[in-house]
Amino acid sequence: MVLLLVDDQQSVLDGILAGVDWKALGSPEVLTANSALQAKEWFQAQAVDILVCDIEMPIENGLELFRWVRENYPRTEGIFLTSHAVFDYAQTALKLGSFEYLVQPIDYRELELSLKRLMNHIYNERENRGLSEIGTAVIENREVLVRHFWTNLILTESNKRLESIAKDILLLGIPADVRKKYMLVLLTVKDEHVSLGRWDTESAINNICALFSQCAELAGETDNVFFLQLDDIHLLAVMREQQNSRLYEALKLWLDACAQSLSIHCSCLASSAVPLNGLDKQYRKLRAFEESDPFVRGIVFPEHPRPPREEVERLSAMLAPYTDFESWIRFFSHGEDGKLREELESCLEKIGRTPGVSANVLFFFYQQIMGAFFASLRMRNVKEGDIYTTNNYLALLVRARNSADDLRAWFDALLEYNKTLPLLQGSTEHALVNQLKEYINAHLDLDLTRKELAEQVYLSESYVSHLFSKETGEPLADYITNRKIELAQNLLSTTSYPVSIIAVKAGYSNFSYFSKLFKKKTGLAPNEYRKAYGA
Repeated sequence: MVLLLVDDQQSVLDGILAGVDWKALGSPEVLTANSALQAKEWFQAQAVDILVCDIEMPIENGLELFRWVRENYPRTEGIFLTSHAVFDYAQTALKLGSFEYLVQPIDYRELELSLKRLMNHIYNERENRGLSEIGTAVIENREVLVRHFWTNLILTESNKRLESIAKDILLLGIPADVRKKYMLVLLTVKDEHVSLGRWDTESAINNICALFSQCAELAGETDNVFFLQLDDIHLLAVMREQQNSRLYEALKLWLDACAQSLSIHCSCLASSAVPLNGLDKQYRKLRAFEESDPFVRGIVFPEHPRPPREEVERLSAMLAPYTDFESWIRFFSHGEDGKLREELESCLEKIGRTPGVSANVLFFFYQQIMGAFFASLRMRNVKEGDIYTTNNYLALLVRARNSADDLRAWFDALLEYNKTLPLLQGSTEHALVNQLKEYINAHLDLDLTRKELAEQVYLSESYVSHLFSKETGEPLADYITNRKIELAQNLLSTTSYPVSIIAVKAGYSNFSYFSKLFKKKTGLAPNEYRKAYGA
């Protein structure tokens, strides 16, 4: 849900932003504008669901703006704010189809309740519109009705009896059994710059679902799984009760495949198995757990004990002396199979002689090798997902964590695949820096962090910073800032975008900070720069 707040007084906008409990409204995306012109630019840039607008504004008032919105974006709903309870204003607002008409100074609780009612109205309209647009026949509407069935069962406190659920299952032909127990798996995208809603969504979701089905089958599970996209970063899977060991293996493969094939990093929360009419409670438990621990990574069973952090740190530290993965990246990139095999055997031999080694070490070792391999693929501009369609690769990957011999078999398959790929021309260091520059230049609208950049090339933050500075003679943070300011300079001189929108396009959400930084770098404030160099 996207909201646009419009008022010519910044203090009013700041008050609404601070006074409304946005989390209670589901944390919608909230945009702001100081004039009708800025508001129209937002409408032309992205979809807006709700317009909250002051009526009394210079040049073009809120009623004129909403009339334009109704003509061009008829599904956008509106709430008007005014300092004067004028009958003509109210009458015009109602004629235009305004949902609410509130008098300022605004009661933030009243505005919050109005927004909640309007958002529920929009959700209901969308649901009804979705059903009516497809048709009335069940055979034609089956896909929508099945989705509606699972949505109501899981996302609402329906308190349905199993007998009623069984009738719906029979009517819609859903492959589920009320006599069995089911569980939920909540997949959450952890990359801040990745959104399911910004992809070719149908294709993306189909790829994720297909990967899960393949991974589940390799782990020995073949039952039907239903997927429900909740929002831009959450996907929910409904599946029959599974053994934890098999489920963990399937989920681990799934996360690996999503990261390497689709370039997204996710976490998984798995619920306990319950009858179908208890799934709504399990869903609320998963979301509550996620909210209580927003930094959760990997696979977690909230109702089962998690591996101690000390054990994870101990295993990571145990591998550190044996592995120089910067060298592994170089060997993969240049196709030096002999050196790669030597490194593998040397590491396995040292690990085998280390006291206190558990089977989990192979899992950590495998992750490090995969990180080095995929870093080399990016340097060579090779598509990452192709390996998952190669021969028996996923089957070998499942067994790679069982023993040193299984790891060797998987590694042999990896090297055979690597032979089919183009070799890197030039040094890995040069390729790495170029890769970082390309990523930075393509994502200047983001708040780029050292951690995010390091994850792009599968290396440590300190190593990436050191290498970038060494190769370019410019600190990584300075390079990012300079490119952002250059982008802002170009937009100021060639477009009529408001400075606030240019700040956002350059990755700065704090307008005041952007203005100070811009003046520090160029010697001119943004508006002064536009006057001096604008077309």
